[in-house]
Amino acid sequence: MKSSLTEYVIVPDGVKLNGLGAILDQYLKQNLADIGYKVKQAQKINGSIGIEIENSIAVTVYFEGNRIRIENGVGSRPDLYLISSYALLANVLAGKANPLIEIFRGNIKLGRFIKRPIQALKMLRFFKIPSEFRIQTSQKN
Repeated sequence: MKSSLTEYVIVPDGVKLNGLGAILDQYLKQNLADIGYKVKQAQKINGSIGIEIENSIAVTVYFEGNRIRIENGVGSRPDLYLISSYALLANVLAGKANPLIEIFRGNIKLGRFIKRPIQALKMLRFFKIPSEFRIQTSQKN
């Protein structure tokens, strides 16, 4: 694993991420730090995912083997392009919703045809939080 997660998850010099990008930057760094196998999982992905939420706020996350790069906007040809509400994206990132299930339900829309389905599945799996790391809510009987 890299000595610093700020070296593994990068933002191009001089770029100030939008709010969505800043959230994903922190999310990725935290997950890579807390969930050891996520680094190895990320290193096996070679592709990009564009994510768009309300008001056309969007970022692209590039998985490049030895690093993850985040940029504002949707890149010209992401392997996977998701359109979602902010609330649903927050639930996915918190582990409360499975991104693949939400795509099948039609709650997360595909912005374009999936070019590389295997890489797309790897990216969706990477963003899914394992159950042992989810925040447990108390249930009333």
